Amino acid sequence: MDCYEMGDTLHGSKIYAEARKVDGPRVIVKTGRHRAQSITLIENAKAVIVKKLKYAHKDEDNSEKIPDGANTML
Repeated sequence: MDCYEMGDTLHGSKIYAEARKVDGPRVIVKTGRHRAQSITLIENAKAVIVKKLKYAHKDEDNSEKIPDGANTML
């Protein structure tokens, strides 16, 4: 999957990034007391996923693939 358009995102456990200029880091608020850092890469920015997520959200389309008897266990 190539990410070249505005709005395209990368989501991974570990992402390597490089750019000519970096704006940040800034502390941002996540849920509850959890916090994270945010940076903006400027001029000729490149990012690569080094380690993929261990757990990922399943697509909502997968609900059609669940057998009928499996929903009763929930």
